[in-house]
Order: sequence, then structure tokens, then C-alpha cells
Amino acid sequence: METSRSCRLKRVLSGCCLAGILVAGCAPDAAPHENAPVVAAPTVAKPAPSVVAPPAAANPLDRPVAHLNGEPFTLGQLMGPLIESHGLTVLVNLLQVQQAREDATKAGITVTDADFKAERDMTLSGMFKDASDQLQAQIDQADAKGDTAEATRLRAELAREQSQLLDQFLTQQHISPAEFDMILRINTYLRKIAEPAVNHSINESSIQNAFNQIYGETALVRCIQLANQSEVAEAQRRLARGDKFEDVARDMSHDRLSAEMGGELPRFSRQAPGYPKNFKEVAFDLKPGEVSDPVETNGSFYLIKMENCFSPRAVKFATVHDAVRRQLFDAAVKAAVKSLREDLARRVLNGLLIDDPVLSKQFDQRVTDRESREKDRERIREDLDRQRRTTTTAPATAPAPATQPAGGQ
Repeated sequence: METSRSCRLKRVLSGCCLAGILVAGCAPDAAPHENAPVVAAPTVAKPAPSVVAPPAAANPLDRPVAHLNGEPFTLGQLMGPLIESHGLTVLVNLLQVQQAREDATKAGITVTDADFKAERDMTLSGMFKDASDQLQAQIDQADAKGDTAEATRLRAELAREQSQLLDQFLTQQHISPAEFDMILRINTYLRKIAEPAVNHSINESSIQNAFNQIYGETALVRCIQLANQSEVAEAQRRLARGDKFEDVARDMSHDRLSAEMGGELPRFSRQAPGYPKNFKEVAFDLKPGEVSDPVETNGSFYLIKMENCFSPRAVKFATVHDAVRRQLFDAAVKAAVKSLREDLARRVLNGLLIDDPVLSKQFDQRVTDRESREKDRERIREDLDRQRRTTTTAPATAPAPATQPAGGQ
């Protein structure tokens, strides 16, 4: 079926046999007398070969890519609409692939087809984790039993399922397979660049800290984020009169994500990143049901309530050492690749000079759109700051309504 869709190339073999044979004493119509003297054939000089100018190179854009009712449709006719619809995106991706390849070469890193395949397999397994994990578990079981045939069958099934899911995903996201492949290639180069540096940065201390984060003591707390001392006083007044902590959090907390959960935060350990040090220290010093005094950090005030504290899991460090290291390595590589990708995109755009007028117009429009979005975000931030300043100067006796959190966020 694929052959019928592709352009069929016919190989035309043509040859001409040029026989310029000079024979001495060509035979006449009558045979010579047997006693006739032998006359040497005269020496004939070979003509100099004529110089033939090479044919002019055909314009590649004139190459037919299809025919309709016998009439050719050329590559040039196709290129215009393609550039207008997808040109800039494809161009930037191609340039990023080229730049990432050059970066890897400068770093002395070789990237093979096997590396590209590994990146694709890992990406698809992460994108379609539920389906992949189930089949991968069956593959591991078949391998453990030595059932090679079953493992091979399951791997083929996994590849088919991932391919189908990928097709659906690309269709929904309006991404072409070629664009997806370019992104995979960029990520492969960047991953190979990042891995050596990350590998050298991981030591036993970092592995121990990661172990404590995963398996150590954890706390489940609720918190109320407040903007100023007036809000703190109002929140404490409500708690003192018997209002539930989660109700006050829903009404007053500026952290709207946790406010919707009654102020509840995900369980965290003493080593967990993303939480201020003094916040964690105060939280772990609380007893279940106890509410803290105001904790000031990053320009906000927090009231923290300890819901429960969970003891470390009964897991020995040595038992999970390698697994923790791998998890730490993967997370660090992921962060490094993200940083490298942002730097790569910035370098490509800064060094990009577009000659094609259509692509140049697309690029200018994209820059304009981005600047407009930045201005919109800045305007929103200014509005929020203005509302917060208004709330800060409002008297404590006039708290925000229960249906609208203070600060208007």
C-alpha cells in the first residue's frame, strides 16, 4: 500500500555502442590476386573528442510530486502553502536540531541511532504510562521465565499500542510526526550532553537526602497564606471563636490551590524542596491539631496546622540505594534538559536572521504576539498588586466577604 502511495521511479537504461574500427586493407567486392603485393594501410589520425557542454542542472522545484489527469504538480507549487502554514515552526525546530548536534560535537559526545530509539521509547513510556507499565510488567515476567517468544510478542504489542496512542495524541495536538521526531532528536542531544555533568554532581550525601525525602518522616499540614498582620489578626480571631481552620483557609488564604482543599498541602518531608526552611521547621515542631504562630517567609505570613506526622517507612537505605540514585539522576537530568532546551531556543532565536519574506513576516508576528502576552501578564500582576495594597490598608474590622478571599486572588 505504501508503494502505491509513493512516487514510482523508473530506471531507464540507455546505451550506445560506438564502433569506430579502422581496418587495414578492407576487402573490396572482388578478392585480390593471390600474388598481389601487400600494401600497408595508411596511418589515419583519430579525431579529437568533441567537447560537449554538460546539461543545465534541472531546478529541483520543477520536480513533479504528483500528477492530476496527466498534468504534473511540482514541488515548487507545494512549497509555498507549506511554508505559509508550517514554515516557521519547522525552520526553528530544524535549526535547534542543528545547533544541538553542534553542541554535542563540541562536547565530544557521539549520539547514535540507538540513542534516538532509546529516547523515543522512554518518551512514549512516559506519555502513555498506564498502558506501558502494564505491558512492561508482563514483558518482565516473560523474561524472568525465559519465555522469549512471549516476551517478543508482548514487545510488539506494546510498540503497536504506543504507536496508536501516539497517532491519536499528534492528531489532537495538531503536531506532525516529522515535528515530533525533530523534538525527540533535540531532546536526545541535550540528554546526552546533560548526563555526564549530572552523573558527576550526584554523591552519597545527595542520595541520602533524596532517601530522606522519599522514605523519611513526613508531615500533613494545612496552612493559611496571609498578606499582612491585619489579615493575620482577623484569621486568628476567627479561629479563636471556633471557626474551623479549613473554613478560614477557604475564605482568606491567598494560596488558592490549597485554599480549595481547606488549606491542605501535599505530604512533605524535612528535606523536601519547594518549602521554606523556617516553614518546615515550625511545621515539624507542631503536635497533631496544633496551630502555629504566624510564620513570615517570602513576603507572606502563614498560619500552619499540623494534621498528622508520619514516621519513616521501614526501608533500609542500602536496600534502595541504587533505586534512589536512579530516581535522583533521572530528576536531575530532566531539570538539566529543560534548562538546556530553554538556552538552546534562546541562542537560536538570537542568532536567527530570516531571509525569506514569508517566514520573516511569521517571525515578526510571533514576536508581536509574545510581547502582547507579556504585557497582558504584567498588567494582571499590576492589578493584583494594586488590589493587595488596597486590602493591606483596609481596616481589620471590615474583612473580605466569605465568598471572596482577601486580596482578590
